[in-house]
Amino acid sequence: MLAAETEQVLEATEIGIQDIEATDVAKPSAQGKLVLAEEIPRGHVTAGSLKLLITSLGGNHPIMFMAIFMGGFALTEFSMIFQTWFLGYWGTQYEGRDPSQVNVPL
Repeated sequence: MLAAETEQVLEATEIGIQDIEATDVAKPSAQGKLVLAEEIPRGHVTAGSLKLLITSLGGNHPIMFMAIFMGGFALTEFSMIFQTWFLGYWGTQYEGRDPSQVNVPL
């Protein structure tokens, strides 16, 4: 049983190798290069596309949407900076005093 399976695998492998050999191999061009230079598309986003995006997100009030969005972004960044500052401030309270004098809940 195992010998029969091995023989089938070998036959399939031989057939696969013959198929690969029969296919056309990439032929070099007149310049001797096998690969052409990749073309990189360049484009830009039009003002109409941006207006469509903002209007879709903000509905009838795109300016208010953008103001709230940018304000929320600024508030998030400010809160992250404040957290770092406050942890540093809280840590310095233990430097000049006895740890029992520091107001921990604050």
